[in-house]
Amino acid sequence: ADVSGSWRAAAVTTAAKIKSHRCMSYIFWPEHPGLSLDECGGKALALWTLQNVVAPLGASVPDWFVLSPRAFHDTLTDEQRAALFNTDVSTQDMSTQQTALAALRPLSPISDAGYEVLHAMLRLCPRGESVAVRSSARDEDDAQHSFAGQFHTALCVPSEGVSKAILDVWLSAWNENNRAYRAAQNIGEIHVPAVLVQQMINAEAAGVAFSADPVSGQNDVCVVSAVHGLGSALVDGSSDADEFRVRDDEIIERKIAAKNIAHRPMPDGVRVENSVEGIATAPALSDEQVVKIARLTQGVTEHFGMPQ
Repeated sequence: ADVSGSWRAAAVTTAAKIKSHRCMSYIFWPEHPGLSLDECGGKALALWTLQNVVAPLGASVPDWFVLSPRAFHDTLTDEQRAALFNTDVSTQDMSTQQTALAALRPLSPISDAGYEVLHAMLRLCPRGESVAVRSSARDEDDAQHSFAGQFHTALCVPSEGVSKAILDVWLSAWNENNRAYRAAQNIGEIHVPAVLVQQMINAEAAGVAFSADPVSGQNDVCVVSAVHGLGSALVDGSSDADEFRVRDDEIIERKIAAKNIAHRPMPDGVRVENSVEGIATAPALSDEQVVKIARLTQGVTEHFGMPQ
């Protein structure tokens, strides 16, 4: 069966229903004025700001939309709501945790939220391109708490798999790692995250950049780390990364790693690829690319008024 074709037919039909009777209330786009932390979460709000900062610097951000956590709350049945809010899922009692999660498992977007996601996917990926589906919680990536790796992230998600990926992100607010992190940080109340859906990029290289050296604390040194392929190989630790230190548009130090593993996009997921000899030890980025990234980090730092 042509799953993607069936999805598109359903999306076109439901999109017409939305257009005929209502405006979107759960979906927010980058051009939406006045995005709020409660509706969009910290990651989407930062992405919106970043998009407006880096564009004048000659960089672009893959298009995206964010699904408000109101979609989650409006999706709950009475039974699910009772299990969620009448059970202290922040306790160390695993039985109560599992009871609450079991009640949440059947979640799926209600008509309005489901229609809006289908409509948004038609706009975001008109040719059925894959997306990344990530959390954007209100207390995520803030100055006090990062929640790094605590919520579910799905890469290379086909259009027909987006609803399930959204459900997985929602449910990850109650996973064991998230609960342990909240306990360690003395964070009581659980906030269901907004969900960020963004176009996937078939990256030749990816990584992370710091406008100040996080080890030495030098504010005049930018650190750029990169791997071949998708950045997930760096995030999950399956590949070492090249590391560059830049000061005043000059690379003052470079460490080229043996990047034996690369993550490559597939139509419905990520493929782990063994790098051939010669490619593994080749720099993931050219010197010109490294310096350009360093300049971008400085521009973002100037905008926010603090190292990024």
